[in-house]
Amino acid sequence: MTKHKRFIEITLGALFILFCLAQTGCQKLSIELRPVKEVPSEGFIPMKQKSPSSSQSGILYVSSVPEIGLEDVAWVGVQHGPDSRKCGIMIELNDKGRDKLRDYTEGHIGERLGILINGELITAPIIKATIPSGEVASGAEFTCDEAEDIVRKFSEASK
Repeated sequence: MTKHKRFIEITLGALFILFCLAQTGCQKLSIELRPVKEVPSEGFIPMKQKSPSSSQSGILYVSSVPEIGLEDVAWVGVQHGPDSRKCGIMIELNDKGRDKLRDYTEGHIGERLGILINGELITAPIIKATIPSGEVASGAEFTCDEAEDIVRKFSEASK
């Protein structure tokens, strides 16, 4: 291979990488449920919620270790909110994930559990009861295009 052809291949590869970084379609999907605290704690990192409620500053402390990850997810779908321009993500866990969620929520009632999508803290509701169903929803925190893109990425990742 000549130096010129090799230079063209490297340049095209770099352009492709830059294009992928500019487009969300090249990113891998990450869905995690992590413990969340309202005060700094060891092993927890500060994060701002995507859309914090007016009663909070928006900064919460998220565990560096997920309780539930993408390998525990069976299905992801779009959930349309009351405002037709906003959508949420509905997450259904597989059997292993459902058991993990049930066991975790049973022992942590009154604490927060954050939903992170692609490393971003979407919401961190307070656990009010054991969740035996294995279903969680993000709330209407996305544009419908963003939500559909997340569902598409999940479909691609699970093939």
